[in-house]
Amino acid sequence: MSSRSSSRRLRRALQRLDAGSDRARTLPVIALAVLAVVVVTAALATQPSASSSGPTRAETVASVDAGPLPAAVIGDSISAGTAQGGLGAANWTKLLGAQRQWDVVNTSIGGTGYLNPGTAAPFQAAQLDKVVTSQPKIVIVEGSPNDITLPVGQVSAAADRLYRDLAARLPGVRIIAVGPFWNGTTRDDAMEWVDALADTAAKAGVTWIDPMREGWFTGAYDQGRGLIGPDRVHPTDAGHALYARRLNADLDRLGV
Repeated sequence: MSSRSSSRRLRRALQRLDAGSDRARTLPVIALAVLAVVVVTAALATQPSASSSGPTRAETVASVDAGPLPAAVIGDSISAGTAQGGLGAANWTKLLGAQRQWDVVNTSIGGTGYLNPGTAAPFQAAQLDKVVTSQPKIVIVEGSPNDITLPVGQVSAAADRLYRDLAARLPGVRIIAVGPFWNGTTRDDAMEWVDALADTAAKAGVTWIDPMREGWFTGAYDQGRGLIGPDRVHPTDAGHALYARRLNADLDRLGV
């Protein structure tokens, strides 16, 4: 064998040895790189995602206090207030709003009723549009003794129209009808008329509350409790406070 051939074989052997050494040196580096990738991936997997790292915008908005519940009252002088009592902050609608954290729009007009126009117009014509504009979630319709001399069938029909128009124009609204009371006493001759209104409310899916049958003001004037004014018709400030308190208790009982 020539020395030249031997030299060539020696160089090839050395090259193979060098290549094997390179691979030997490279394998640990690759292994370390793979390990690093695995560690980083595991760490990222344990981090909360963007959606779970805190409340979303929708959740944040939903968690903000929406403020007082919008409510509205349709009614007569019992709700509007009179010189006997219930003006300004002493009005039962204001007191009830404070007790229930409601923002109450009171459209009541003295002398009016479901059918009686008084010096303005019946409830529907004079007050419905104002109530709808305020976009309430709760509507209380109070009254009305001003209708007592009118045909009960016509009064009931007017009440039914009002309830159904409220429901149609304010989808999802809760309607509560509060019946009338008279002179601090329960008038037997009026109970049939009141019961007809109660039946109308039930057929329209309206919650009915009856101050007369519950005796809110029964004997109030004669007993000198100071709840009914000297005119023997309208509540005093103390009467408005009682009205708000009794109505609030009934609303709690009814789950409103």
